[in-house]
Amino acid sequence: MAEKVKVTLEFDGKNVAVLGQTNKQLEKMDKIGPKVMSALKVGAVAATAAIVGMTAIVKKSLDAFGEQEKSVAMLNQALKNQGNFTQAASLDLQRYASQLQKVTIFGDETILKAQSLIASFGFEGETLKKLTKATLDLAAAKGMDLTAAADLVSKAVGSSTNALTRYGVEIDGAAGSTARAESAVKNITRLFGGQAQAQADTYAGAIVQMNNAIGDTMEVIGEEFAPVIKDAALFIKDNVDVIQDFVRVAGNATRAAVDWLKKYGQFIDSTREKFDEFFEKHQLFSDFFQKYVVRAMGLVDAQGQQAQQFVDQEILHAEQRRELRDLEVQETADANNAMTSAIRDAANTQHRIKVTVLQGAVTATRTALKDERKWYQKHWAEVLAGKQLNAQQMATADQSLADSFSNLATLMGSKNRQLFEIGKAAAIARVTVSTVMGAIDAVTSTAALGTIG
Repeated sequence: MAEKVKVTLEFDGKNVAVLGQTNKQLEKMDKIGPKVMSALKVGAVAATAAIVGMTAIVKKSLDAFGEQEKSVAMLNQALKNQGNFTQAASLDLQRYASQLQKVTIFGDETILKAQSLIASFGFEGETLKKLTKATLDLAAAKGMDLTAAADLVSKAVGSSTNALTRYGVEIDGAAGSTARAESAVKNITRLFGGQAQAQADTYAGAIVQMNNAIGDTMEVIGEEFAPVIKDAALFIKDNVDVIQDFVRVAGNATRAAVDWLKKYGQFIDSTREKFDEFFEKHQLFSDFFQKYVVRAMGLVDAQGQQAQQFVDQEILHAEQRRELRDLEVQETADANNAMTSAIRDAANTQHRIKVTVLQGAVTATRTALKDERKWYQKHWAEVLAGKQLNAQQMATADQSLADSFSNLATLMGSKNRQLFEIGKAAAIARVTVSTVMGAIDAVTSTAALGTIG
């Protein structure tokens, strides 16, 4: 039954980038892993094949050298048995066997064995060589094994029984004599001469000769390895007890190693299963993560569009507020300009009126003082009382106007340029009114002083 798994993930921009790179690396591992394992397998197979091949070559070379060495030993022993052995004679026969190998289909080690059989009946030197060559022709012509042919020839010339009669070969002379050997060589050559060399000139013969040449090469290689192997064999023979003990210890160690390898193999299998499980889960996570990223990118795009719409609306609102503010400032400036102009006009008008009144009052007073001095002296108290009343009424009116301008003058503290200009005009008007009030007081005081005087 499938299990439902709920996964909650929180990522920021860096985590998403790192996870993306990790996913790519794991995908690369998925692709590279089989290639690496395949390469390792190929390398292991190649190394094993090379070792096996080298071992086979060494073994074959040692076998070839051993066969050659055994054939030489047989020849030498046959010569010794007949009292005909010398090192020079042995080497001469070995060289002759090599020469025959080059022109026939028979290997030199087989030719040496044939020579040893013929030499067992006392034949040596050139007679032995001629009998050997005739034996090769007989074997080639009859398709016989060279050793078997050599056995027949040696018995035919070494005894009084002609074993070659069945093949049509007549032999004369005493048993074991040179004459009997010459008769056998003559008759064999007459019947089968040149057969061994003729077969060597065929395609099949060429292949056999090639194999013989390879065999000689293997003999040379084996000759180089043979001393080491021989010394090792002697060492083993002389130390067999120690070696057996070592083998038993090694066997125990090998069994322990095998047990360990089994456990290691089980560990490898378990690890491989875990890796398989891990990669399976990684694939599931990768699929989920890709879907999550696609969905997240969709949400980001949607939120980005909403944010852009909000920014556009805010810009529009800001533009509208700016236009409204500019309109309000313009309307305020126009109102301030109108108010300032009205205040200035009112102030100028009031000032002109007060100056006119003041001038008229001064002129009238001077005229009255000159023309009716006596009347003022006579009625001073009454006139004085009337003047003071008029001065007080004028002072009260002027003070009220001065207070109004003083209040407007406080607008000079405003940061608004228009309001500042209005306050400035009001301050000037207030000073003007104060000046007029002072002049009126001075006139009143002068009139009083003049009457007293």
